[in-house]
Amino acid sequence: MMRKGITPIIAIIILLLITIALAGAAWTFLSGFLGTQIEKSFFVPTGGAYCTYDSITDSYNITVTVANTGTSTIKASDFIVHAIDDNDITIDITLEIPIREGKVAIRSNNISDSWSGQGNRVVYLGTTATVQQIPVTCP
Repeated sequence: MMRKGITPIIAIIILLLITIALAGAAWTFLSGFLGTQIEKSFFVPTGGAYCTYDSITDSYNITVTVANTGTSTIKASDFIVHAIDDNDITIDITLEIPIREGKVAIRSNNISDSWSGQGNRVVYLGTTATVQQIPVTCP
């Protein structure tokens, strides 16, 4: 009497196809997730953030130097987090930071007189990939 069913070779091929399909789906999901995590990453080098006082305009200017470590150019609009001491600021210049090239300064002179400017400040900068808390001391 003959048994009905699929042969072991066909069963193995079907199992391999299912495994490949699951691996492909996982790869598609993870590559999209990991791509965003490294695409717009940056760091602030040591000494890359400082504060100066402009006596002419009577304002403090904080300058932060950012080095791009990601896989694509970073624009000012990519910084979705930008604040000083939990107060939102605007990034004053239009910038593009090329991939792995050079450093570009982000300058903000939006420290109002009500903060008195002087003292220790924390600058928050962040993209979809990286958020940095940068300590700065204003003279």
